[in-house]
Amino acid sequence: MIEISTIWNLICPRLTESELVKNLNELSMQFTVRRGDLDRYTQDEKLVAAYSAFYLPTNMPKFKFLMDQLEPKIREQISQSHFWDFGSGPGTFSLAYLDYFSRADDLKVTLVDSSKLMLSQARLFLSSLFPKRMVKYLDKLPKEIQGKKTLLFGHSFNEIGYQRAIEIIRQVDPDYLIMIEPGTKEVFSYINDLRIYMREHGYACLYPCLNLHSDCPMTSRLSDWCHGVMRMVHDPDLERLSQLIKKDRRNMPFIAHVYQKGSWQSDSDKGTEQARLVRFLNNSKFGFEVEVCLCKENDLVIEKIQLLKKDMTKEEIKKFENINVGSKLTFTVIKKFDDFIRVKLSC
Repeated sequence: MIEISTIWNLICPRLTESELVKNLNELSMQFTVRRGDLDRYTQDEKLVAAYSAFYLPTNMPKFKFLMDQLEPKIREQISQSHFWDFGSGPGTFSLAYLDYFSRADDLKVTLVDSSKLMLSQARLFLSSLFPKRMVKYLDKLPKEIQGKKTLLFGHSFNEIGYQRAIEIIRQVDPDYLIMIEPGTKEVFSYINDLRIYMREHGYACLYPCLNLHSDCPMTSRLSDWCHGVMRMVHDPDLERLSQLIKKDRRNMPFIAHVYQKGSWQSDSDKGTEQARLVRFLNNSKFGFEVEVCLCKENDLVIEKIQLLKKDMTKEEIKKFENINVGSKLTFTVIKKFDDFIRVKLSC
């Protein structure tokens, strides 16, 4: 884990707290109100510095969570591929990748971003923190990309749009595709279109969908969409900055997908059920009630499940109270009722 103080010491130019607050408020306006002017912040060194100080350290943990949801053999294959970080910004997810796979040998990373300021900041981070790693910095993709490769869109898919993203996927032809994006309804509509494209072009979904050949059940919910929620505990200095700009980064909605070229067979225990946590409904003294997405007769459906606390250890109860929405649940069915299923978590 990279300390926030280490990140802040590498930011150039250095900004005072008041300058950080001012520039982060300006960024917020560009991200929400003035989205037509979205590219401008990547050409302003103070806005790039402010983005790096706040959004980089709060977005990095999303990568670790996502990798932890994958099976070990998949993580190993991703670490052995060439990691292409498209729309890299200041290197948020390249840093997260190098940090997560810090014990792996021969990691290869290429960052691609049209902003010279973003690439300059990324170079400062990565060359300082991982000086022995093989890292390249490009302003555009090369015409030909050889070898085994992982392509990542980290908060860039929502900026370039669906059509441009498809062009990049065709050009790179990745063995693995990773998407980590804001958890908004607008992004979900794009991601769902991408989900269909990936299915039609011979990819398997490793996260979040348990069955890519089924339609997403969340599309039928007019006021809802499929997204995860990260529950975070931040460094006190970062928490103070969050409070000053009135941005809650302790509960962060996100949308993440991972695809693999070709078919895929899980190594999970066949005697258990699997589901993706969708929403917390109730936490009483007796147990938890949550909504999950699971596969039922080859269709993905949303079901309510109940977990009794008497079947859980104190450690399991505490862990479940803090679990991230989007986590995989493995369980055995105890009893089926008309409107919910009682289950027991598997280790």
